Amino acid sequence: MRVFALLTRENRYSFSPIISAAKGKIKILDSLSQLNKGDVLLFSFQSTEFERVHDLLKKIPKWVIKIAGGPHATGLPLHALHMGFDFVFAGEAEEYILDLLGFLEGKKEPPPCLWWKDHPGTICKGVEIEKYAPFSENLPIPIEITRGCPFLCAYCQTPRIFGRKMRHRSAENIIFWVEKLVNRGIKDIRFITPNGLAYGGRGGANSDGVIYLFQELGRRFPGANFYFGSFPSEFRPEHITFELLKELRKYLANERIIFGAQSGSEETLRLLKRGHRISHIIEATEATIKAGFRPEVDFIFGLPFEDEKQTLDLMKRLAEMGARIHAHYFLPLPATPLAREKPRPIGKILARSIEKLTGEGRLFGQWKKQQELSLKLYKINMDFS
Repeated sequence: MRVFALLTRENRYSFSPIISAAKGKIKILDSLSQLNKGDVLLFSFQSTEFERVHDLLKKIPKWVIKIAGGPHATGLPLHALHMGFDFVFAGEAEEYILDLLGFLEGKKEPPPCLWWKDHPGTICKGVEIEKYAPFSENLPIPIEITRGCPFLCAYCQTPRIFGRKMRHRSAENIIFWVEKLVNRGIKDIRFITPNGLAYGGRGGANSDGVIYLFQELGRRFPGANFYFGSFPSEFRPEHITFELLKELRKYLANERIIFGAQSGSEETLRLLKRGHRISHIIEATEATIKAGFRPEVDFIFGLPFEDEKQTLDLMKRLAEMGARIHAHYFLPLPATPLAREKPRPIGKILARSIEKLTGEGRLFGQWKKQQELSLKLYKINMDFS
């Protein structure tokens, strides 16, 4: 039995550690023409990719065993089966990938988080990430230093898929894997974390842990360029202080710092369970600029209970301060509290202001494409969640 991973630009971060955990049993697919009868093809995809994946499935012969994983399949396993997958693996895969392959070979019982027709499974959670390599040898990616998030933002899949307990790699383990990358001639080192300034802690800002990590990285790898607080990592606004960013500025190569505002309305932030206030957003913007970074601040349009005027007022204020607005349109992601909430159309005043800010170079994002996708996801959630 041959097992292939269908690699894309969007899923390589999730696939690389799984390929490593499979101990050489998963190959990267170069072309559909490679597939023979009895082969297994693994997919991992987000909800934003479901249409592309659905179209691709139509091109794959029925005699190929197709298995879905990733955020969309975990959030809506029944929809993934409906799309045409033979099996769905829900949750974190490192601990169970060899069991899955053993089951397909007829040698092991199925993992508990494996779904197929008329056989619902569970969701596998709680992998100790330090037990596993953050990337495979032939697919180096940013190092995941934290998994899980204690915050319950109503639109976000992260705590529903990865749990609320933050699981960190130790500084020593991170240094070990950074050295692997540096020895391969990779000088630009990036990190994956949903809550960067809480590294090493339980969810609140952990300045001592963060500063210690980058002091050690800077001391041991003086020729490397470290990117932290820019994609694929981000900060929370209430954790940002000038003192912390001033210290990190000594070690970081990135010019931008990303953090989420999402709305300019205190009531909307409360309903979203964001856990911060408008004042934190403004203070974080000021601190980021003062420390020598440019803030990129996330906002979500089309929320079912948004106050557009207050959001527009805050966006304009931050843009005048020197921030760049990263605009998103509300996507009702599977397994979130807002999955069955219908997105709201953008009002005319907000739409005109968005275009103006875009023309001035103070706003960017894929919100138009997300607007087209949003209602499709809403309908899928209504049918399958």
